[in-house]
Amino acid sequence: MVRETYSTNITLTPDKQSDFVTEVNPGIAINQQGARARLNLDYEMQNVFYANNSGSGKINNYLTADGNAELVQDHLFLDGFGYIQPQYLTSFGPNEGYSFVQPTYFTTLTSFGGSSFSPFGQQFIALNNNQTTAVSFGLGPYWRQNLGRYATALARYDYSVLNYVQTKGDLPPPSNAQNSNVQLNLNSGPYFSSLEWNLSYENQQLDRETEPEQLDQETETAANNTYENVLGRFRQRFSNRWALVGRAGYEDNDVPDQDVVNGGYWSLGPEWTPSRYISVAALY
Repeated sequence: MVRETYSTNITLTPDKQSDFVTEVNPGIAINQQGARARLNLDYEMQNVFYANNSGSGKINNYLTADGNAELVQDHLFLDGFGYIQPQYLTSFGPNEGYSFVQPTYFTTLTSFGGSSFSPFGQQFIALNNNQTTAVSFGLGPYWRQNLGRYATALARYDYSVLNYVQTKGDLPPPSNAQNSNVQLNLNSGPYFSSLEWNLSYENQQLDRETEPEQLDQETETAANNTYENVLGRFRQRFSNRWALVGRAGYEDNDVPDQDVVNGGYWSLGPEWTPSRYISVAALY
């Protein structure tokens, strides 16, 4: 896709410097569904050229992708995703002491070889040092196991990374982050006709990477969060309308600079279901 834009304020500052901007944006889209795999991918490379600032051209990358694969039939699966997107460092403009000045755009759009619609906006053609690029990707393998008529089990591990690259300007980029999450689930099977139950465990670790000049050591250490939870639930049906429901669990969370309540908890009480759309429970 090729696009031509005229802006009355290409730098987004009170100086209001005008310019013609040419974009040449090749891209690719893949949407494939197989018997044991699926992939959705949209990528566009935004090449930006300025008529009055010929030496200041730039390239912005945009990517959204996700997929799933069945590695062992009915048991082992793998989810994955990827994401690339430019972002502003601050919403108040590139220069400290100035408010954001909205530009005026007059755009002529020409498309070659496909639709004239671009899924990615033109807001990142501004010529300033107020931009970074977020790059995120993640993988999530999980195992499903059928334990006969008694239960079904799921074990899952997710890992994702968020990094900021190609940062321009004096402002520091947001903190990079890594997230890992472990989930274990055990659900009742058809053998328990009137009793439904579930046991689950989850542990999430969020680690932020901060530069020394951004945060002192105390705050940098406090940027890491941990969430851990064990939970058991049941529903014993006595009729189509009445049941006894309950749950019990334990939480152990570490979120610095926030008040969190850790420890055990439980609740128990009747549940009334007068219709398929309404359910009321009184828990103690």
